[in-house]
Amino acid sequence: MRNILFVLIFILILSGCSREDSSSIVLREEFEMPDIILQDTRYTLSTGEGEPIVIEAKEMKVFQAEDKVLVSNISFSQKNSDGKDYITGTAFSGNINIKDKVCYFSGKTSLKQHIDNLSIEAESLTFDSRDNTVSATGEVSVTFPGGSIVGTDLFADLTRMSLELREIKEGGVDN
Repeated sequence: MRNILFVLIFILILSGCSREDSSSIVLREEFEMPDIILQDTRYTLSTGEGEPIVIEAKEMKVFQAEDKVLVSNISFSQKNSDGKDYITGTAFSGNINIKDKVCYFSGKTSLKQHIDNLSIEAESLTFDSRDNTVSATGEVSVTFPGGSIVGTDLFADLTRMSLELREIKEGGVDN
């Protein structure tokens, strides 16, 4: 009797969970599953001609088909040909396009170019290793020998050491 009661309750539960309409549950097709998820890791991004960019991250998700890597809580660095720090930086998160060698960083991002002692801080920043350029939208703080500037919308060519800002809010250059 007890077993029959158990079977009847089980059947009622199953029939209560069935769907009366002909619709089905569909998972979102946009959802991307990473090929690899790494914790507390180091990733080396080849730049082609120059030294590689080394990225250390709390978490890294690699999407091979999309040629991208998503990273969080990161620090990054690149040495020059003499083995000395050329660029170092930190960010809360990043999206790295492996094919194009472009890094999109966000969340209190800082970048320092050591040879010319140039520091850039922004909420988000894009580093294109192919042509050694940096761009940032929104408020940007730039510190360099001889001055500091707070402005908006930065474009910097780190090879030629040229900086462009849409607007300078404060600061200047000392001669």
